[in-house]
Amino acid sequence: TRDVHDLVHSGKCEHLCHYVNLKFKDDKNFALSGSNEHEFGLAHRLDVDTSGAIMIGKSQMGFTHLRQSFTSHQVFKEYICLVHGPVKKLSDSVCAPILWNESNNTSSISDRGMWAKSMYTVLGRYRLKGGKNVFTLCRVIIITGRTHQIRIHMAHIGHPLVGDGKYNRKHAQTDLMWCPRLFLHAWRLGFWDCGSTWHEVKAPLPRDLTRSLRTLEEIKLDLDNLDNPSCRVIGPPGQAKDMVQPLPNPVTARPAPQPLQPTLPQQTFPHFPPPPPKATQPPPPPPPPPPPPPPHPPPH
Repeated sequence: TRDVHDLVHSGKCEHLCHYVNLKFKDDKNFALSGSNEHEFGLAHRLDVDTSGAIMIGKSQMGFTHLRQSFTSHQVFKEYICLVHGPVKKLSDSVCAPILWNESNNTSSISDRGMWAKSMYTVLGRYRLKGGKNVFTLCRVIIITGRTHQIRIHMAHIGHPLVGDGKYNRKHAQTDLMWCPRLFLHAWRLGFWDCGSTWHEVKAPLPRDLTRSLRTLEEIKLDLDNLDNPSCRVIGPPGQAKDMVQPLPNPVTARPAPQPLQPTLPQQTFPHFPPPPPKATQPPPPPPPPPPPPPPHPPPH
């Protein structure tokens, strides 16, 4: 019988539900830790090789509430990713329908797909020390949650993610020489709880991706001349920190050159936090029936 330590250090790709079951099986406050019917409380999923925050419902009421929040787009989801190439626009959105092929577990842009929208902001542009290939660090807010949404949307605009062997086979093997996995991290989640209180959860960038960033140097590009860009190194790599710090709003002002570790603005997507869900009031009780008419007096 395996315990949590054996599972975490197995050296294999393990399913999160096994960890939840082993970790919380004796927790009386986590009724769904052993419920396969409720997917062990997991309210949503992350792609394999994607790190970051994930939400779990400990009770049936909490699980149902979180699932409904995702369905109604009441959850704020923000990611950090590193993509190939110099993304020219500082901030933009990608709105393209995504079709998922269940037989081979891949997504594609298709008119037959489901509506999907992603919003990205450039945090910085980098290159390997002594190299020529340019990479762009982005924060991405997803309005929907389609399978492989960020990966397929960024690839669709010509900037596939670093380490993505499914949608970026051309560079995936080379990427693995300095980045051990897909560079995608769910860094922030926001949601309303069952009592209509807004919460935000932040997950620091993990060590493996932080080490990958240390192999890069930040650069400044002449984006008006991409065929022959002038490239200037901004400075020596900064000391990567474990926690993401706030930046000025990149939508209204272009940020000054930042240290190597990404820093994110405090502003959230303008529709977030959304208004709390309206509490449903029970219908008023029906009015009491009218009193019966008085009996007729007996005839004289």
